[in-house]
Amino acid sequence: MKTIFLVLAVCLQFFILQPFAQGNDEFAELKSMIEKLTAAVATLQQTQCNRIPVYHLQSTKGHYQLTFEEAKIACRADGGAIATYQQLVDAWNMGLEQCACGWLSDGTTRYPMHHNNHGSGCGGNNPGIKQCSAAPPDKNKKADVYCIRKTYQSKTIGKVLLG
Repeated sequence: MKTIFLVLAVCLQFFILQPFAQGNDEFAELKSMIEKLTAAVATLQQTQCNRIPVYHLQSTKGHYQLTFEEAKIACRADGGAIATYQQLVDAWNMGLEQCACGWLSDGTTRYPMHHNNHGSGCGGNNPGIKQCSAAPPDKNKKADVYCIRKTYQSKTIGKVLLG
């Protein structure tokens, strides 16, 4: 949604209003408002990573290259820990969406989705935490991983230490 707003603001500013606005004070005011809104959207996009403590991580070898044990090691090497199911749910409630199966600490592979707009097989008709594999999980299969930061910056309560 933020990206759509940004594109619309740029289009409005440069393709529709500018040809009619030479020396127009109302245009200057509108342009200033658009620039402020664009900056606010950019700030939201930059801070979203710090707001949501759970993040998706894949191997340096590429997509779906980590066993369960390798996934735990990858999170530790990245300064985090492998996320729990509840932490992924909490991150989903904060807006996390990723069309990629990732390991969780219980040995399952899941992914958080809000929309069905990532091509076939992603999201389905209902939003939520999607399970990638049948139970019981095969911890030797390959997937990405969802990690949680040991610390993250929260605008409301400052720096938080996790686990």
